[in-house]
Amino acid sequence: MKKYFIYALGVSLFSAGLFASMVNLIRCTSNPLIEKVELDILLLRTAVVAYDKLLNKEISQLQNFFELSQTSPALLKDVPLDPWGKPYGFKYLGGESKAFIIWSMGSLYLEEGLIMYLFKEEGNTYTQSSLTLQSDELKNHY
Repeated sequence: MKKYFIYALGVSLFSAGLFASMVNLIRCTSNPLIEKVELDILLLRTAVVAYDKLLNKEISQLQNFFELSQTSPALLKDVPLDPWGKPYGFKYLGGESKAFIIWSMGSLYLEEGLIMYLFKEEGNTYTQSSLTLQSDELKNHY
Protein backbone atom coordinates (compact mmCIF):
# COMPACT_ATOMS: atom_id res chain seq x y z
CA MET A 1 0.00 0.00 0.00
CA LYS A 2 2.84 2.38 0.88
CA LYS A 3 4.49 1.70 -2.50
CA TYR A 4 1.33 2.73 -4.38
CA PHE A 5 0.90 5.82 -2.22
CA ILE A 6 4.47 6.92 -3.00
CA TYR A 7 3.88 6.22 -6.70
CA ALA A 8 0.59 8.18 -6.68
CA LEU A 9 2.25 11.04 -4.80
CA GLY A 10 5.12 11.10 -7.29
CA VAL A 11 2.74 11.13 -10.26
CA SER A 12 0.69 13.92 -8.63
CA LEU A 13 3.73 16.09 -7.98
CA PHE A 14 5.04 15.33 -11.43
CA SER A 15 1.69 16.28 -12.99
CA ALA A 16 1.59 19.54 -11.06
CA GLY A 17 4.89 20.53 -12.65
CA LEU A 18 3.51 19.80 -16.11
CA PHE A 19 1.28 22.87 -16.16
CA ALA A 20 4.30 25.16 -16.58
CA SER A 21 5.72 22.81 -19.20
CA MET A 22 2.45 22.73 -21.10
CA VAL A 23 2.26 26.52 -21.24
CA ASN A 24 5.78 26.64 -22.72
CA LEU A 25 5.28 23.73 -25.10
CA ILE A 26 1.98 24.61 -26.73
CA ARG A 27 2.32 27.47 -29.17
CA CYS A 28 -0.51 29.91 -29.76
CA THR A 29 -1.91 28.35 -32.88
CA SER A 30 -5.30 27.63 -34.32
CA ASN A 31 -4.09 24.57 -36.22
CA PRO A 32 -5.65 21.54 -34.46
CA LEU A 33 -3.13 19.16 -36.07
CA ILE A 34 -0.19 21.04 -34.57
CA GLU A 35 -1.96 21.30 -31.22
CA LYS A 36 -2.46 17.50 -31.21
CA VAL A 37 1.22 16.93 -32.02
CA GLU A 38 2.34 19.21 -29.22
CA LEU A 39 -0.01 17.59 -26.70
CA ASP A 40 1.17 14.13 -27.79
CA ILE A 41 4.81 15.22 -27.42
CA LEU A 42 4.02 16.52 -23.94
CA LEU A 43 2.46 13.15 -23.06
CA LEU A 44 5.46 11.24 -24.46
CA ARG A 45 7.91 13.52 -22.65
CA THR A 46 6.03 12.92 -19.40
CA ALA A 47 6.23 9.16 -19.88
CA VAL A 48 9.98 9.29 -20.66
CA VAL A 49 10.69 11.44 -17.61
CA ALA A 50 8.55 9.14 -15.43
CA TYR A 51 10.57 6.19 -16.78
CA ASP A 52 13.69 7.97 -15.54
CA LYS A 53 12.49 9.60 -12.31
CA LEU A 54 9.71 7.34 -11.01
CA LEU A 55 10.86 3.94 -12.23
CA ASN A 56 14.60 4.74 -11.96
CA LYS A 57 15.34 3.26 -15.38
CA GLU A 58 17.99 4.54 -17.76
CA ILE A 59 16.45 6.43 -20.67
CA SER A 60 19.63 5.69 -22.60
CA GLN A 61 18.30 2.12 -22.87
CA LEU A 62 14.89 3.21 -24.19
CA GLN A 63 14.54 2.32 -27.87
CA ASN A 64 10.96 3.38 -28.62
CA PHE A 65 7.74 4.53 -27.00
CA PHE A 66 6.15 1.08 -27.12
CA GLU A 67 8.46 0.06 -24.27
CA LEU A 68 6.73 2.66 -22.07
CA SER A 69 3.44 0.80 -22.45
CA GLN A 70 5.12 -2.42 -21.28
CA THR A 71 6.44 -1.12 -17.94
CA SER A 72 4.89 -2.00 -14.61
CA PRO A 73 2.94 0.12 -13.98
CA ALA A 74 2.40 1.08 -17.63
CA LEU A 75 3.48 4.66 -18.31
CA LEU A 76 1.48 4.79 -21.55
CA LYS A 77 -1.80 3.02 -22.15
CA ASP A 78 -1.50 3.44 -25.90
CA VAL A 79 1.35 4.83 -27.96
CA PRO A 80 -0.08 7.74 -29.98
CA LEU A 81 0.48 8.27 -33.68
CA ASP A 82 0.78 11.78 -35.05
CA PRO A 83 -2.21 13.21 -36.99
CA TRP A 84 -0.72 11.90 -40.25
CA GLY A 85 -0.63 8.31 -38.95
CA LYS A 86 3.14 8.27 -38.42
CA PRO A 87 4.89 7.22 -35.21
CA TYR A 88 6.67 9.82 -33.12
CA GLY A 89 10.44 9.70 -33.24
CA PHE A 90 12.63 9.40 -30.16
CA LYS A 91 16.39 9.72 -29.86
CA TYR A 92 18.46 9.74 -26.70
CA LEU A 93 21.36 12.15 -27.15
CA GLY A 94 23.19 11.65 -23.85
CA GLY A 95 25.91 14.08 -22.89
CA GLU A 96 26.71 15.44 -19.44
CA SER A 97 23.02 15.87 -18.78
CA LYS A 98 20.42 13.46 -20.02
CA ALA A 99 19.05 14.85 -23.27
CA PHE A 100 16.60 13.45 -25.80
CA ILE A 101 14.52 14.63 -28.75
CA ILE A 102 10.96 13.81 -29.74
CA TRP A 103 9.55 14.72 -33.14
CA SER A 104 6.53 14.20 -35.34
CA MET A 105 7.55 12.26 -38.43
CA GLY A 106 4.38 13.30 -40.29
CA SER A 107 5.04 17.02 -39.78
CA LEU A 108 8.13 16.98 -42.00
CA TYR A 109 6.61 18.93 -44.88
CA LEU A 110 4.21 21.19 -43.02
CA GLU A 111 4.34 24.87 -43.91
CA GLU A 112 5.02 25.47 -40.21
CA GLY A 113 7.96 23.07 -40.41
CA LEU A 114 9.08 19.89 -38.69
CA ILE A 115 7.84 19.75 -35.10
CA MET A 116 10.71 18.61 -32.89
CA TYR A 117 11.61 19.27 -29.26
CA LEU A 118 14.80 18.83 -27.28
CA PHE A 119 14.43 17.87 -23.62
CA LYS A 120 17.44 18.23 -21.36
CA GLU A 121 17.86 17.37 -17.70
CA GLU A 122 18.77 20.35 -15.55
CA GLY A 123 18.84 19.62 -11.84
CA ASN A 124 15.84 17.50 -10.97
CA THR A 125 13.70 18.50 -13.96
CA TYR A 126 13.81 18.59 -17.76
CA THR A 127 13.80 21.76 -19.84
CA GLN A 128 12.51 21.89 -23.39
CA SER A 129 13.48 23.74 -26.51
CA SER A 130 11.80 23.81 -29.89
CA LEU A 131 14.03 22.61 -32.74
CA THR A 132 11.48 23.26 -35.46
CA LEU A 133 12.76 23.90 -38.97
CA GLN A 134 10.66 25.40 -41.72
CA SER A 135 9.94 23.19 -44.75
CA ASP A 136 12.05 25.37 -47.08
CA GLU A 137 14.98 25.14 -44.64
CA LEU A 138 14.68 21.34 -44.73
CA LYS A 139 14.68 21.31 -48.54
CA ASN A 140 17.78 23.51 -48.63
CA HIS A 141 19.47 21.42 -45.95
CA TYR A 142 19.29 18.15 -47.94
